[in-house]
Amino acid sequence: MFVELIAELRQIGQPLAMEVALRCEVNQTNGIDAELAADIVSVELFDLGATAIGTERLQTGQHILIAGFASELNATRAHNSILSTHSALLIDCAIDRTEPDWVRSQRAGLQPIRVGPWHIRAPWDPLPEAIEPVFDIVIDPGRAFGHGAHPSTRLAIELFIRTASTTSHVIDVGTGTGIIAIIAARLGIEVLAVEHDEHALEVARRNIRQNGARPHEAVLDLITVVATDASQLSVEGDDVVVANLTLDVHRVIAHVCSSADRIIVSGILCRQVAQLCELYPDHDAVTVRTHGEWASVDLIGRSGRGCTSPRIEASSSR
Repeated sequence: MFVELIAELRQIGQPLAMEVALRCEVNQTNGIDAELAADIVSVELFDLGATAIGTERLQTGQHILIAGFASELNATRAHNSILSTHSALLIDCAIDRTEPDWVRSQRAGLQPIRVGPWHIRAPWDPLPEAIEPVFDIVIDPGRAFGHGAHPSTRLAIELFIRTASTTSHVIDVGTGTGIIAIIAARLGIEVLAVEHDEHALEVARRNIRQNGARPHEAVLDLITVVATDASQLSVEGDDVVVANLTLDVHRVIAHVCSSADRIIVSGILCRQVAQLCELYPDHDAVTVRTHGEWASVDLIGRSGRGCTSPRIEASSSR
């Protein structure tokens, strides 16, 4: 399901750097289909220090993962670890010292999708006649995370749009492509879009401008993009925080996000939900929405129930 370029791990203060790549060919095995196998290997590669992952699906059903690393030493360590832990899922895994064609890899996998009323497409895809322009979102992911194709982005959008009618201000932590911020602004909500990576900032600003063209000029007035470390944010109780970030990042920023009465978290695995809830002891998990191995959690502050009885839902987006 990693059918888009994932161009940063979003670890606080870690710049995007890709000097060498690890090329892994993944196939289905022992009842695990190729998409799930690619997800499992991708998550492990991120844990091992990958700063980017591009994916291509072959006609044979196999998936090619190209994971970027900041150094050959990091790539070599990841290579040895992934072979020892997931050899059953791998047909081949080797260090590739040529520069990966991230854009080609990304475009090969991106397809228009529907999330709720929103039609999300890349700039090279036409707007279908059946889609009303007001619900058309054009996202060029560039080197940023969040086109909408990945389950974590879809889950974040699905939970967020439920809160829109009662929300006046959103903090989009790790805005990536700006997709959450754009949808919020289209709904008339003020947004603080926060990003520390310079490549993602450029992508977000470009997408916001494109989606703020006529007749959607209000988008430009409602979104403020700030280049800052998320751990330095000032969050108020009536803010809604949306954070499509890994569990490791939440360990760094939870003390900041906890000031908000409502936090929508995505970017975590189902098996990590309990660990996430431990980071937000003053919030209740009222809804856990899942898609395959991925989960998004709607956290609401201070009723004391914790994570003991959230509503569990499965995403219906395709």
